[in-house]
Amino acid sequence: MRGSVSIHASEDVLAKETMSEGLVTTANNFYRKNRIAIIKKNEPMKRMVNGRMIFTASMGLDFVGFTRGGQYTSFEVKETEKEFLLPGNIRDSQIDTMRSEGEMGVDPFLVVLFKSISEWYRIGHRNLIYIIEKDISKIPIEYFKAFGKIIPTDNGWPDYLNPDLHPLSNTLKKTVNDWIPAKRKKRKIKPIDKSGMSRRERILDAMTRGIKNAEKKQIRY
Repeated sequence: MRGSVSIHASEDVLAKETMSEGLVTTANNFYRKNRIAIIKKNEPMKRMVNGRMIFTASMGLDFVGFTRGGQYTSFEVKETEKEFLLPGNIRDSQIDTMRSEGEMGVDPFLVVLFKSISEWYRIGHRNLIYIIEKDISKIPIEYFKAFGKIIPTDNGWPDYLNPDLHPLSNTLKKTVNDWIPAKRKKRKIKPIDKSGMSRRERILDAMTRGIKNAEKKQIRY
């Protein structure tokens, strides 16, 4: 269990926009133009090290803003070439921000692009933090399908504010037990009381039952 989510990320990173962040920015431009929302990217902080400009990973989540009506929203954007997401891609500070904002009544979320199949998913912070605190090695796409929403796309950019518009949009399940397949129950074999039989009688009885079972199988097939 990870109470404080002990993931160590690199302190300094180059300020390079990922493909998924660029497409989300395209969506934000559409939202702004059509007065749906005003959402901006949190830019990384800058500092000089030995005469070179270094960009330090921004604190908090990738994008913050307001939707129509003044509702605050914030979310993180990730992408992966696989059909799973590594929990280590989400920094401690981002999990802490989600948890703090959730305590204030905000519902921060994660947007993930699965590049190999060109599918986007949105998942709320509670379900995200829950699985991360399980300290698993990877979060499979099946978890996002079960506890998140598939995001519709328009000309390649994700309409992440309207996941319910996707024809395959799924409903959040109530518990993690709905997602984790139940373990197969062990077959219970009822013991037969043969205490009053001799060893020879028990052997003959077992042989008789074996022959009867073989005959049943022949009749069945």
